[in-house]
Amino acid sequence: MPPVRDDLPDFREAFNLFDDRGDDKIPKHLFGEVVRALGLNPTEGQIKSTTQNLKTDRISFEEFLPLYDSLAKKKDNSMNEGELIEGLKVFDKEQNGHISSAELRHLLTNLGERLTDEEVEQLLIGLEDKNGLIHYEEWMLLDSKYLPFCVRLRTERILLSKIRYFDVIILIPNVVFLLFLIIKWIRTRTKLNIHKPLLFSVTCLLVLITISNLMRCVFVMIFPEQAFSVQEILAKILWLLVQLAVLWTELSILFFGLCFGSLNSMKTMKILLFSFILTSIFISIQALLEFRNDTRPIRFQTGSYNLYSHGGMRFFLISSSTSLMIYFLLLILSCLRRHRQNYLPVRRSFYIYCFILALINLIQIVGATLNLTETTIYSMCIVEGTTCIFYTCFAPFVYYQFLRRMLSSQVRIPQIMYADTTLVNPDDEDDKLIDTNPLISNSTDERLDGQFEDISSSTNIIQPVL
Repeated sequence: MPPVRDDLPDFREAFNLFDDRGDDKIPKHLFGEVVRALGLNPTEGQIKSTTQNLKTDRISFEEFLPLYDSLAKKKDNSMNEGELIEGLKVFDKEQNGHISSAELRHLLTNLGERLTDEEVEQLLIGLEDKNGLIHYEEWMLLDSKYLPFCVRLRTERILLSKIRYFDVIILIPNVVFLLFLIIKWIRTRTKLNIHKPLLFSVTCLLVLITISNLMRCVFVMIFPEQAFSVQEILAKILWLLVQLAVLWTELSILFFGLCFGSLNSMKTMKILLFSFILTSIFISIQALLEFRNDTRPIRFQTGSYNLYSHGGMRFFLISSSTSLMIYFLLLILSCLRRHRQNYLPVRRSFYIYCFILALINLIQIVGATLNLTETTIYSMCIVEGTTCIFYTCFAPFVYYQFLRRMLSSQVRIPQIMYADTTLVNPDDEDDKLIDTNPLISNSTDERLDGQFEDISSSTNIIQPVL
């Protein structure tokens, strides 16, 4: 784009950096360096054709601006990334997004705006794999300034390393949270025993989420290119493993919250098994969609880095809509509970949990819809943003909502999310009951049950007055 008045200070600053004499002029041979510093990336041929009519060896600032404009117009009128990829596919014999580095060098140095050998070598640094192949789709798309920031964050590497920003963003919080869980586990190991199966189970699920996230991050950092099909398959499997751990935990907590009656070891195991079966069915369908064909939005189909696509935007939309309906129904039923005395949790923390997840699913629905309708290229930022937040914050959020008080050193016996309405903990505002209707308890030991506030009630069941 031609510079506008607001850009002139930036142009002036870049121009002055190359003014070696202080005469408000730059050497002609440094013109290319200045325009590159301002964001353009012209070839040497374009620079020469732009400056060949200059009669002097130095360029003033007033002369520089129209020269920059002409280069910017050439860039705007140049072939877009999609057209270039279609052209390179002619030389892709196996149609797998790869082209030999030797053939690509020949094309760049002999066709169109010819590059010098030095320019080609600098351009292809780090792109060639062990087999002498270059993933031209990634080369064309990932360097594009037209891709939204969230996708570039997902694919761009940190400085000169092969580690991507997105993986570091996922890795660091999970490492910190895993260390936190280990320390907490050591300090409260007497509470995490077979006598508290529910507490132990939820803690193990959170550890599973964290470890699966770490495994995926470490793998893609070790094999960032994923040049071979085996690496590509393993990367997708690890993504699915993360999704399995998260969904298993999500369903388990939902069933723990909705279950009625006492929860012993056998009932806890049954809920975990049932949740795992449902999760496995969901992940199997998602895996089938992931491996059957490329389910990524067409604009983000990069060559060697597999942008996790949640089984495709249609499947993602359906799953998010289903989750939203479930959580929304729970929130509605909590408001109607005084009219219909159901077996529902009365703890505020459970409904905060449902509200937050309902909100996240609503945002994901918006993102998936915008992707399907191709309304804006930035729609993927909504999907990727919620994905990043969910995979980094879900486990700590569950811990804060349900395990924080249980594993507190001040609490000798874990607390339950359900409580008899006659029992109120004055030291914790979150323990206040949502409904004040008179309820009775089936507990055989009301005094003991009042001390428990676990994810599900022990023997304390909310029932209507008889």
